[in-house]
Amino acid sequence: MIALAVAVLCNGLKDEWELADPTSLPLTGVPLDSDRAAYEGLKLKLHSLKSRLSKILKDHIVAQLPDVLTQIKSGIQECTERLGKLGASRATAQEQRRYLLQVSQSFSTLVRAAIDGQYSDSFFGDASTLEGYQKRLRAVLQNTFIDFAEDMRKKGHTYTITDGDPTTLPSHISRSDYIAKVTRLLKRSRGRELPGTFDPLIVGQLFHEQREPWAKLVNQYLEIILRAVYFLAHTALAH
Repeated sequence: MIALAVAVLCNGLKDEWELADPTSLPLTGVPLDSDRAAYEGLKLKLHSLKSRLSKILKDHIVAQLPDVLTQIKSGIQECTERLGKLGASRATAQEQRRYLLQVSQSFSTLVRAAIDGQYSDSFFGDASTLEGYQKRLRAVLQNTFIDFAEDMRKKGHTYTITDGDPTTLPSHISRSDYIAKVTRLLKRSRGRELPGTFDPLIVGQLFHEQREPWAKLVNQYLEIILRAVYFLAHTALAH
């Protein structure tokens, strides 16, 4: 394109085109003595400019042809793949209904296989890859439930009651301190109970206090399960 710009700006006489590099030509025209000489010089310049521009444009087109051919081949391949996925033409309503039935049956079969743990279909791919593992819904859910159970065991309670000395950790409390806490709660919740008994509602209150982390953990793992189901449904529909 630089050569094209130089050709337009520095259009000299025919002899100048033949003897000089176009990038080195001056940007000034050749002064003429009469209208006829100016007309003849203008024709000569236009002729040389036309030839020069034709050559530059041809070289530019030839240089761009490989990229154009590559784009055309890529577009043809993409269209061929899409047409292959669409299958044969479905012009009639009966053919369209048959196609929709086949698609729904294929989707149901893949989802059922993912739920049942039957991963023989090529859709599931390689289990060692992330995508292949995510398509195996039953494996994903079982591993998620194992992680959930472990987190519930470690994080599913407000207080961790220890047998040792009192600790300054916010979620840890010694057994003696917790007994003192429960005793204080019993005294403040006395009703008409007989001596040596207590209000059963105290147990519910203590349980409610201990299960406070449950909601957060459940929501966290529910989100994981929903994402797993969505991924399977999306990939099965696109298959």
